[in-house]
Amino acid sequence: MQRFCPRGAIPFHQLSWWLGLSAVNSDMAPEGYDIFEDVSFADSSVPGFREYAASFQAAYPEEEIRAGVEACVGYEENDVWVTPVLYTDYEGISGDSIYTGAGSLTEFVTNVETEGFYHMALEYYPLPGSGADIERSILIDGVLPYREMSQVSFGRVWKAETEAPEWIVSDCSDGTGYLDEPLSVYLTEGEHRISLLAIKEPMLIHQIVLRNEKPVREYAQAKTFWDAVGIKAAKGQTIHIEAEHAARTSSKRPGLEPERGDQALAAELASTFIDGESWKEAGQWIEWEFDVEEAGYYYISLYDCQNYVKGTGVCRKIMIDGAIPFAEMENYHFIYGRTWREDVLSDGTGVPYVFYLKQGHHRIRMETALGDMADLISEIRDSICRICQICFRMKEIAGEDAAEYKEPGQETGLSDLREDLLNVRTQLTGAIVRLQEMTGRHSEGVHALKAVKNSLDGLLDDEACSAGSVRKCGVSLSACRNWDDMAVCQPLAVDYINIVPAGQNEKIR
Repeated sequence: MQRFCPRGAIPFHQLSWWLGLSAVNSDMAPEGYDIFEDVSFADSSVPGFREYAASFQAAYPEEEIRAGVEACVGYEENDVWVTPVLYTDYEGISGDSIYTGAGSLTEFVTNVETEGFYHMALEYYPLPGSGADIERSILIDGVLPYREMSQVSFGRVWKAETEAPEWIVSDCSDGTGYLDEPLSVYLTEGEHRISLLAIKEPMLIHQIVLRNEKPVREYAQAKTFWDAVGIKAAKGQTIHIEAEHAARTSSKRPGLEPERGDQALAAELASTFIDGESWKEAGQWIEWEFDVEEAGYYYISLYDCQNYVKGTGVCRKIMIDGAIPFAEMENYHFIYGRTWREDVLSDGTGVPYVFYLKQGHHRIRMETALGDMADLISEIRDSICRICQICFRMKEIAGEDAAEYKEPGQETGLSDLREDLLNVRTQLTGAIVRLQEMTGRHSEGVHALKAVKNSLDGLLDDEACSAGSVRKCGVSLSACRNWDDMAVCQPLAVDYINIVPAGQNEKIR
C-alpha cells in the first residue's frame, strides 16, 4: 500500500479547537471562564457550510464515485505513518475493510471526472468502544472545507440495551441537526485526497461513496404514480405496534428516567411507551418492524403526546424500509397539545396520507429532525459565531481592561470591527423577525436574541469598546446559547402505532 504524508494537511491537534464549544453551559463553566477565549469562534478562516456552498455554482453531477481500500494511500497513528490493519470478508461483507482507531488519520485518493457538489457517505462497521457515537473530522485536499465537517457523527445500532453492530451506509450529516441535508463537498475535475481524522471511537471503513441522490417525490406525484400502476386500498385488519417494542434504535433504548429515585414507577412506565424526554436530540431514531398480508394503500396513525414544545412543534423524518416515501415525510410536524391523542399522518388540511405497502415484512423508522427551525437556528448560530469573533478581536486590539485606545492605530482597527458589528446586527435583526413569526413575540428565544442585539447596540455606542461592554455582550451570548440548547430539543412521546388498511370500513380519524 502506498503511503505519503500529505502536504498542507491540518494535524489532528490543530483541529481540536473546533470541538466542544457549543456544549459549554454558562451555568457550569468554571469561574473566570471567558466565552471569547475559545479559538473556534475567534478564528474566522473556516466558513460555515452555507457560506462555503454559496461560493460555488450549484452543480450536482449524476456520477457516483466509490473509494475503497485500494484508494487508501496512508494511515497514521500517534503521528507515525504505519501499515493499516485490514479485515477481510468481515461480518458478511465481501472484500477488505480498514480498521481506524481513535486518534488515527486515514487518507484516500479518488479521481473526479465531473466537477460539482458531491454528497459524501461512509460504509462502515462500528467496533466495540464506549458505546458513544463515532466521530470524525473530514478534510479535502488537506483542508477543512467548512465548520460542520470538523465533527461528523456516525451512529451505532442498538436492540433494547444491547448494541447490535452491523454494516451501515450513512451520509455525512451535521450532528447538531441544523442542516437538514447531507453534507456535500465541491470537487473539481481531477485527483483529490479525502482525509478522515478519528476524534473518538473505532470503526471499520469499507468504502467512501460520493453521490447525488435524486430529490424525493412529493406526495401528489407519488400518489399519481401509484394510482397509474393500479394500486388499490388494502382491506383486512389493523396492524398494531406497541411503541416500546422497537426493533432497533440509534442509542440505548429510549425510556423514562426515574424521578426522585422511584425505580419501580420508571420501570412500569418505560414498559408502556417511548418517553419524549429521552427521544429528542437531532439524529436519534427508533425503528419498528411489522408484516403486511395484503399489498395496497394504508394509513399510519400514532397515539402520541407532544406537550413539550409550543409554537413550531416538533418534527420527525419518517422512513419506510430505509427510504422516505414522499417529500412530506422528510420533516413531519407534531403540533403542541396538552394530552395524549391519535395522530393520523395527514397533510396541512387534515386529509390523511396513504402509504403503499407491498405484501411482506416492513420497517418504519422515525428520526428526530429540526424541520423549519433548522435553517433559522443555523443562521442564529452563525451570527453568534461572528459576534464572538469580533469581540475576541476587539479584546486583542483594545486590551483586556481598556477604556480608551492605548496605541496609535487601535482606533482604526476598532472602526473596521464596527462595520462588521453593523453587518451582524442586521443579520441578527432579520433572524429575530423570522423567529417572532414562528414562535410569537414573547418567546424565550426572541427575548434572548433581543438581549444580544441590545448588547451589540451597547458596543456600537461605546466608542472605546471598553471591557465592560464586551463582558455584557458575553453574558447575553451565553443566555442565547442556553436557549439554543433547548431549541434543538424535539421530544415526542409515543404509546403505539397503527397501520390501518385504507379500505377498512372503520373511518380513520
